[in-house]
Amino acid sequence: MQDFSSMFLHLIQMSQVFVTDFDMFSKMQQCQRTVNQRCINTLGPENNWRCFFPEYLNQFISTPFFAYNSAYDTWQLDNILGLFCRPPECEAPQQAAFEEYYREFQTRFNGLTHIPGNGWYINSCLNHCQASADSFWGQMQVDGQTPAQTFGNWYYLRNEGEFGRRSLLMLIPEQ
Repeated sequence: MQDFSSMFLHLIQMSQVFVTDFDMFSKMQQCQRTVNQRCINTLGPENNWRCFFPEYLNQFISTPFFAYNSAYDTWQLDNILGLFCRPPECEAPQQAAFEEYYREFQTRFNGLTHIPGNGWYINSCLNHCQASADSFWGQMQVDGQTPAQTFGNWYYLRNEGEFGRRSLLMLIPEQ
Protein backbone atom coordinates (compact mmCIF):
# COMPACT_ATOMS: atom_id res chain seq x y z
CA MET A 1 0.00 0.00 0.00
CA GLN A 2 1.38 3.42 -0.96
CA ASP A 3 1.96 5.73 2.01
CA PHE A 4 1.57 9.49 1.61
CA SER A 5 2.16 11.73 4.60
CA SER A 6 -0.04 14.32 2.98
CA MET A 7 -1.61 14.88 -0.38
CA PHE A 8 0.41 17.86 -1.48
CA LEU A 9 -0.76 19.82 -4.47
CA HIS A 10 1.65 21.23 -7.02
CA LEU A 11 0.31 24.76 -6.92
CA ILE A 12 1.03 27.60 -9.30
CA GLN A 13 1.57 29.76 -6.21
CA MET A 14 4.59 27.68 -5.16
CA SER A 15 7.64 29.81 -5.15
CA GLN A 16 10.66 28.78 -7.18
CA VAL A 17 12.43 28.31 -3.83
CA PHE A 18 9.92 25.63 -2.84
CA VAL A 19 10.25 23.87 -6.21
CA THR A 20 14.04 24.04 -5.86
CA ASP A 21 13.75 22.55 -2.36
CA PHE A 22 11.66 19.61 -3.63
CA ASP A 23 14.23 19.03 -6.36
CA MET A 24 17.06 19.19 -3.81
CA PHE A 25 15.28 16.79 -1.44
CA SER A 26 14.68 14.28 -4.21
CA LYS A 27 18.37 14.36 -5.15
CA MET A 28 19.59 14.31 -1.55
CA GLN A 29 17.42 11.29 -0.74
CA GLN A 30 18.34 9.63 -4.05
CA CYS A 31 14.66 9.32 -4.88
CA GLN A 32 15.41 8.55 -8.51
CA ARG A 33 16.12 5.00 -7.26
CA THR A 34 13.11 4.64 -4.96
CA VAL A 35 10.31 6.74 -6.43
CA ASN A 36 8.05 5.12 -9.01
CA GLN A 37 10.32 4.51 -12.01
CA ARG A 38 7.56 4.83 -14.59
CA CYS A 39 6.82 8.31 -13.26
CA ILE A 40 10.50 9.29 -13.37
CA ASN A 41 10.95 7.87 -16.87
CA THR A 42 7.90 9.75 -18.13
CA LEU A 43 8.73 13.09 -16.52
CA GLY A 44 12.48 12.80 -16.97
CA PRO A 45 15.27 13.06 -14.40
CA GLU A 46 15.08 16.86 -14.26
CA ASN A 47 11.45 16.63 -13.10
CA ASN A 48 11.57 13.57 -10.82
CA TRP A 49 10.64 15.80 -7.88
CA ARG A 50 7.16 16.07 -9.42
CA CYS A 51 6.64 12.37 -8.67
CA PHE A 52 6.03 13.41 -5.03
CA PHE A 53 2.76 15.04 -6.11
CA PRO A 54 -0.35 12.85 -6.53
CA GLU A 55 -1.52 14.56 -9.72
CA TYR A 56 1.64 13.27 -11.45
CA LEU A 57 2.13 10.03 -9.56
CA ASN A 58 -1.40 8.56 -9.41
CA GLN A 59 -1.43 7.42 -13.04
CA PHE A 60 1.57 5.17 -12.33
CA ILE A 61 0.26 3.48 -9.17
CA SER A 62 -1.04 0.04 -9.99
CA THR A 63 -1.84 -1.18 -6.47
CA PRO A 64 -4.92 0.04 -4.62
CA PHE A 65 -4.28 2.73 -2.03
CA PHE A 66 -6.19 4.41 0.76
CA ALA A 67 -6.01 8.20 1.08
CA TYR A 68 -6.55 9.73 4.51
CA ASN A 69 -6.20 13.47 4.31
CA SER A 70 -7.66 16.85 5.08
CA ALA A 71 -8.89 18.98 2.22
CA TYR A 72 -7.25 21.88 4.09
CA ASP A 73 -3.66 20.87 4.85
CA THR A 74 -2.40 23.54 7.24
CA TRP A 75 1.28 23.04 6.37
CA GLN A 76 0.56 23.81 2.73
CA LEU A 77 -1.75 26.69 3.58
CA ASP A 78 0.87 28.27 5.85
CA ASN A 79 4.13 27.44 4.09
CA ILE A 80 3.17 27.49 0.42
CA LEU A 81 0.28 29.91 0.21
CA GLY A 82 1.21 32.07 3.21
CA LEU A 83 -2.32 31.84 4.63
CA PHE A 84 -1.69 32.21 8.35
CA CYS A 85 -5.26 33.23 9.13
CA ARG A 86 -8.08 30.78 9.71
CA PRO A 87 -11.67 31.35 8.57
CA PRO A 88 -13.68 33.30 9.51
CA GLU A 89 -10.89 35.65 10.65
CA CYS A 90 -9.42 36.00 7.14
CA GLU A 91 -9.75 39.08 4.99
CA ALA A 92 -11.49 38.81 1.60
CA PRO A 93 -8.35 38.05 -0.50
CA GLN A 94 -7.26 35.35 1.96
CA GLN A 95 -10.74 33.82 2.00
CA ALA A 96 -10.69 33.76 -1.80
CA ALA A 97 -7.34 31.93 -1.64
CA PHE A 98 -8.84 29.35 0.77
CA GLU A 99 -11.72 28.79 -1.63
CA GLU A 100 -9.36 28.40 -4.59
CA TYR A 101 -7.19 25.93 -2.65
CA TYR A 102 -10.28 23.88 -1.79
CA ARG A 103 -11.42 23.82 -5.43
CA GLU A 104 -7.94 22.73 -6.55
CA PHE A 105 -7.87 19.98 -3.94
CA GLN A 106 -11.32 18.75 -4.87
CA THR A 107 -10.57 18.74 -8.61
CA ARG A 108 -7.32 16.85 -8.22
CA PHE A 109 -8.64 14.46 -5.60
CA ASN A 110 -11.71 13.60 -7.67
CA GLY A 111 -9.34 12.13 -10.24
CA LEU A 112 -8.33 9.51 -7.66
CA THR A 113 -11.81 8.51 -6.53
CA HIS A 114 -12.83 6.80 -9.74
CA ILE A 115 -9.97 4.30 -9.75
CA PRO A 116 -11.39 0.89 -8.76
CA GLY A 117 -9.91 -0.48 -5.56
CA ASN A 118 -8.86 2.85 -4.06
CA GLY A 119 -10.34 4.04 -0.79
CA TRP A 120 -10.38 7.37 0.97
CA TYR A 121 -11.37 9.31 4.03
CA ILE A 122 -11.16 13.03 3.37
CA ASN A 123 -12.39 15.63 5.82
CA SER A 124 -12.54 19.39 5.93
CA CYS A 125 -10.66 19.85 9.20
CA LEU A 126 -7.81 22.33 9.23
CA ASN A 127 -4.81 20.15 10.12
CA HIS A 128 -1.68 18.36 8.93
CA CYS A 129 -0.59 14.78 9.69
CA GLN A 130 -3.93 13.84 11.23
CA ALA A 131 -3.12 10.13 10.97
CA SER A 132 -0.79 10.49 13.93
CA ALA A 133 -3.60 11.65 16.22
CA ASP A 134 -5.78 9.00 17.84
CA SER A 135 -8.52 11.57 18.27
CA PHE A 136 -8.88 11.79 14.49
CA TRP A 137 -8.37 8.11 13.65
CA GLY A 138 -10.74 6.60 16.18
CA GLN A 139 -13.20 9.33 17.10
CA MET A 140 -13.90 11.80 14.29
CA GLN A 141 -16.84 10.70 12.17
CA VAL A 142 -18.17 11.37 8.70
CA ASP A 143 -21.54 9.80 7.96
CA GLY A 144 -21.30 7.85 11.23
CA GLN A 145 -17.92 6.23 10.49
CA THR A 146 -14.46 6.90 11.84
CA PRO A 147 -11.38 6.81 9.59
CA ALA A 148 -10.42 3.52 11.27
CA GLN A 149 -13.77 1.94 10.41
CA THR A 150 -13.66 3.22 6.84
CA PHE A 151 -10.11 1.93 6.38
CA GLY A 152 -11.10 -1.47 7.83
CA ASN A 153 -14.09 -1.69 5.50
CA TRP A 154 -11.86 -0.84 2.54
CA TYR A 155 -9.00 -3.15 3.52
CA TYR A 156 -11.20 -6.18 4.28
CA LEU A 157 -13.45 -5.52 1.27
CA ARG A 158 -16.54 -4.92 3.36
CA ASN A 159 -19.28 -2.77 1.81
CA GLU A 160 -18.45 -3.71 -1.81
CA GLY A 161 -18.72 -0.74 -4.12
CA GLU A 162 -18.37 1.83 -1.36
CA PHE A 163 -14.88 3.20 -1.85
CA GLY A 164 -14.69 5.65 1.01
CA ARG A 165 -16.01 8.57 2.94
CA ARG A 166 -15.49 12.20 2.51
CA SER A 167 -16.62 15.41 4.05
CA LEU A 168 -15.49 18.07 1.63
CA LEU A 169 -17.33 21.05 2.94
CA MET A 170 -16.40 24.63 2.19
CA LEU A 171 -15.12 26.30 5.34
CA ILE A 172 -15.96 29.64 3.83
CA PRO A 173 -19.45 30.27 2.50
CA GLU A 174 -19.40 30.92 -1.23
CA GLN A 175 -20.18 34.53 -2.01
